Amino acid sequence: MHDLPVLMIDERVRKLADLLLNKNIVPAKARLDALHIAIATIHHMNFLLTWNCRHMANGC
Repeated sequence: MHDLPVLMIDERVRKLADLLLNKNIVPAKARLDALHIAIATIHHMNFLLTWNCRHMANGC
């Protein structure tokens, strides 16, 4: 795993996470999940690994 990049949390990530929470896309109790989604989005990840979290794994 030492070859995997570390994805940084910057202002863009924080703003997107806040937007996900403020628009109720991710429930307030799942703030860290909103951050997880925002990191993956901002860094253009093709996959997001998650457990069985309804707000993350439930396709629209």
